Amino acid sequence: MDQKTRHITRSVGVLSTLTALSRVLGYVRDAINAALFGAGMVSDAFFVAYRIPNMLRDLLAEGALSSAFIPSFVEYFEKKGKAEAFRLASIVLTLLTVIFSAVILFGFAFAGPIVSFMAPGFAPSAQVLTVKLTKILFPFIAFMGLAAVFMGMLNSMKKFTMSALAPAVGNLVMIGTGGLIMAFGKQDGSYDKWIVVWALGAVISGLVQLSVQIPEALKQGFRFKASLKWKEPGIIQMAKLMAPAVFSNSVGQVQVLANTIMASMLGAAAVTYLYYGYRLMQLPMGIFGVSIATAIFPLIAAHAAKNEPAELKHAVSAGIKMNMLIALPATAGLIVLSYPINALLFRHGMFGAHDTLMASRAASWYTAGLLFASLIKLLTPTFFALKDSRTPVIISVSAIIINILLSMILMGPYGFIGLAAANTVASVYNFVLLFIMLRRKLGPLEEKDIFLSFLKIGFAALLMGLACWGISSLFGEPQKLWLRLVQVLVCILAGIGVFASLAHLLGIAEIKTYIEAIMRGAQKKDIPAVPAK
Repeated sequence: MDQKTRHITRSVGVLSTLTALSRVLGYVRDAINAALFGAGMVSDAFFVAYRIPNMLRDLLAEGALSSAFIPSFVEYFEKKGKAEAFRLASIVLTLLTVIFSAVILFGFAFAGPIVSFMAPGFAPSAQVLTVKLTKILFPFIAFMGLAAVFMGMLNSMKKFTMSALAPAVGNLVMIGTGGLIMAFGKQDGSYDKWIVVWALGAVISGLVQLSVQIPEALKQGFRFKASLKWKEPGIIQMAKLMAPAVFSNSVGQVQVLANTIMASMLGAAAVTYLYYGYRLMQLPMGIFGVSIATAIFPLIAAHAAKNEPAELKHAVSAGIKMNMLIALPATAGLIVLSYPINALLFRHGMFGAHDTLMASRAASWYTAGLLFASLIKLLTPTFFALKDSRTPVIISVSAIIINILLSMILMGPYGFIGLAAANTVASVYNFVLLFIMLRRKLGPLEEKDIFLSFLKIGFAALLMGLACWGISSLFGEPQKLWLRLVQVLVCILAGIGVFASLAHLLGIAEIKTYIEAIMRGAQKKDIPAVPAK
């Protein structure tokens, strides 16, 4: 493996290590949520209310805003210097503050119609609670949007640490909120009214995620100066990319939104089952898929700005192979261990055995599309770095249409499981077209190496999955928490051992480099830029 790929891998290793902490704490947060509120009207109301800011968080922090802001910031940084890049960031922050203020006021005024649109199948009492929670949660959008700008600045300068740790700190706020509810909620014997406190904790967590990134930006020399110069060339460039980027990056979120609307018509708890099922798929996606895209995208943007197509193609190819190395074994493992993992994470308090089974079924279907969803996060921003917003928009819109049509067809016979399956099919379609069109634009993308890696990694992942299934079967269905933990840990450790051994026998070189990157990353705060090829 060449030096360029080693540096990319080390960047991914550092980000993955830091992001893993955030994701683990996120599942602790979700476990508390499940234990407190179970699966029913109250949990459905919260998840629908949270869907809007959560959707915009994914779009902004991991999608459209980053796709539009990072290329402009990098171009200013490379061609005009740090001071001009920081001036551009100040303009973006000022404009976003104005825009988000208007969005929050809009949310307060029209929360009722928004909830009626998102959850038309909810009972009146559930809609009332959802409207109340929606109004509380709307400021979360502003905090996460502004946090995305700071994340973009820091990532562009190869300073990943604080932006990767910010979600962990936010999750700690939510965990603390859950602890308070557990301590005081027991006094009245009901947690229903405490869902409002839980929503307030979510808003505070967003503010914290913004705040923890600011000191690092100041350390790098950033000083905020309010400015509304929307005619700045960098802002115009962002605007040209931003609107199309929202469409192309929103495929996954629009699919989830469509699932929410349709799930609200499938009875109480369907929304909750889909949320927890999607969350399991998000574990490897968040730790590895987003980390890979985050680490490589500034490099891709820099190569695009310098008109270095060979280097850009090499970075994309390395990102694809790195995604396969993680996503394929993760897919096999999560499908086989879906029920044991869901039982370990969520089967507590108000969340029972039936709820766990339903969530695990949804998780299996979502996880089947893990590789394709993670690759979409890599390929879509590449088009924007190349100043091509039209292609991913057209592909995204067609994928949304396919998802909605399939959902309408499958929800009748298969219920909420059909919604998860439609999501996976649409992700496959989206990735295939993105890859074909990117190849037409750039030329060959080292397909032979990619295909060979796919065969080797896929074969190793299949055998690993069979090994995990056999070991998990020996445990049956443990009733005690510590036995569930042992079951999951033993299966995961055995799976890692099997996959690593097969990877060595099959000559999958990427795994050795990735492990070395993680070990080095634990000793490094920041990540050096990837040198030119």
